[in-house]
Amino acid sequence: MMVYNVDRYKYKGGFDMKNRLVFALILVLCLSFVIAGCTKKGGNKDGVVVTINGEDITTDEFNYYILMAKNTVLSAGGEDTKDYWKTTEIEGKNAGEVVKETALKNAIELTITAQKAIKKGADHSDEVKAQQRQNFIKQGFSGNEKDYLARIKELGLKDEAVSKVVLKDYLTTKLYSMIDLDKPTDAQMREYYDKNYMRAKHILIAFSNYATKTSDGSQQALAKIKEVKAKLDSGEDFDKLLAEYNEDPEMKSNPDGYIFKSDVMPKQFEEATRSLKIGEVSDIVKSDYGYHIIKRFDPSGCYEDFLNKKSSAIQKENSTGRDELTSFVQYSQIEKKVEEWKDQSKIEINENLLKSIELIKK
Repeated sequence: MMVYNVDRYKYKGGFDMKNRLVFALILVLCLSFVIAGCTKKGGNKDGVVVTINGEDITTDEFNYYILMAKNTVLSAGGEDTKDYWKTTEIEGKNAGEVVKETALKNAIELTITAQKAIKKGADHSDEVKAQQRQNFIKQGFSGNEKDYLARIKELGLKDEAVSKVVLKDYLTTKLYSMIDLDKPTDAQMREYYDKNYMRAKHILIAFSNYATKTSDGSQQALAKIKEVKAKLDSGEDFDKLLAEYNEDPEMKSNPDGYIFKSDVMPKQFEEATRSLKIGEVSDIVKSDYGYHIIKRFDPSGCYEDFLNKKSSAIQKENSTGRDELTSFVQYSQIEKKVEEWKDQSKIEINENLLKSIELIKK
């Protein structure tokens, strides 16, 4: 499951999993598919970026999706400058184009699922819209209307557009509860686990442990992680050095390492782990937490323990690895349904307006 969000990693004494705070606005956007099927260039309506089954997505609403897509890139180390968006490549594509493609996918998919929920009878009245807006402000801004309005204005967003996206997210969530999903078999869950999960241990030297009033602690942390790296290069045992140097207290409750899939751990940690072969140790990796040295392990032998352990990906009390796998396998069933709905949809894209959108506001 790919989630387009604007996560900021905050070190709180442990190597916490990514939360789903969207610049203090709590919102989970839905699925990721290649835009295909019944799509074509639109009729270039003024101020309409894309029309989905007759419903217009204006630039006001599209700005929300743009901002979310930008911040997804920025959270992985991008820079919010004209030069960055115009000249940087991400997996062979221009960074600015990646942002626009991501924003367009989110806008189309969230709109389609909201439309489907309405067809199935989900309440989308003005009263529900107002209630979801209030819930949104309560979750993200402790109910402070002035703070909410000031923040979205600062971000170049409009209240009506934000409220519209919030309602769509609510309707999408309602839709998932309306769909009959098959309970995954043990074999299906094991197959998903083997295909999608990684396991890794790391030695973390945390910035926060060395920060002072005049320093963020990065230089001190770098010096210490280099000391660890030198010992590893001289042949010292990884687990021995982990026990001696590691500053991630969560590792104590994860003696087999972290077991995770995409979009759960910080991006730098995930990418570094993915690049390693089983048994390999990384070079020094920098994240918002500090500096890491990562060793990748085979997750297959930890499957039974994973099923009974508290889930790291589902932030719900008493959720286990079994619950996590059930959710992800069922979500793949939803993905197939959404792909069918998308293929059946009429999607008209205003290519000229999309190209003209500036990622840096004047």
